[in-house]
Amino acid sequence: MKISKALDGEVLSSLRAGRRTVGELTEKIYGVTRNHPEYRSYYMKVFRSVKALQQKGYVSTNFFGRDRPYRLTPFAAAKMMEIDKEEQKLFPPRELVIYSFTIGLGILNMLIAIYSDNWLSGLGTTIPYSLLLVLTGYCLTRLTDALRKVS
Repeated sequence: MKISKALDGEVLSSLRAGRRTVGELTEKIYGVTRNHPEYRSYYMKVFRSVKALQQKGYVSTNFFGRDRPYRLTPFAAAKMMEIDKEEQKLFPPRELVIYSFTIGLGILNMLIAIYSDNWLSGLGTTIPYSLLLVLTGYCLTRLTDALRKVS
């Protein structure tokens, strides 16, 4: 289902003023109240737009609560203000390669551990394991930074 870019823009500009629930966004964008006959269809349009923006990392909310107010993420604010002139990506291609290499190295270490009699006793097993530990630490810090951008 395609979400209107104009509606996404309206949602983002409404959230620049502060936190708002989907109901508040619906009332502000479409000018309808809860007792309006078409309120539900407008509400669902805004709800789908907010969810799509949340998946892209532009909008965030609390995990718990009934009427959860949404807010812009630091990632969205930076993109909207174009602080960084180059295009920002949550996961740059270089990091995706490193994540993939780390996963492959983890699988290699599991295979070495399964088929080796003396695992971590020689250079052939110690070096891949040490490299896996270093890359895992790097990946965890990069993933933490990415989570900070969107929360």
